[in-house]
Amino acid sequence: MTRPPSSYENATRLFLSGELSSIKEIASAVNASPHTVARWRREGNWDGLKREIQVKAAAELRRRLAGRYEEHLALQREILGLVVVEVGAHLSRADLSSEDLSRLEDVVAGVLRALARIREDRARAA
Repeated sequence: MTRPPSSYENATRLFLSGELSSIKEIASAVNASPHTVARWRREGNWDGLKREIQVKAAAELRRRLAGRYEEHLALQREILGLVVVEVGAHLSRADLSSEDLSRLEDVVAGVLRALARIREDRARAA
């Protein structure tokens, strides 16, 4: 059987989770004096622990965003590849009207803009 959390553990959890931030609020919540909670905060290095938690959370968020960014780039490349194949198929037709050619020019220009954005995004990410 596990023991119930102590006032110190509850106070630590309340501070580190950000649920309560002031010493006075935490003291009231755990039925301790503000002086005691301030001492626990200092002796337990709660501020340092909170910074560590925030740094780890930020690193995890960056890792997850980087993964999503790579997925996004892969999807862009796949879509652009399909567009290029489709443009190539249309260009091989001999019966293209000037309107068809104009639309294909617009598509190719869009592909080139998208490739330039990918290149710029990669340069910024590096």
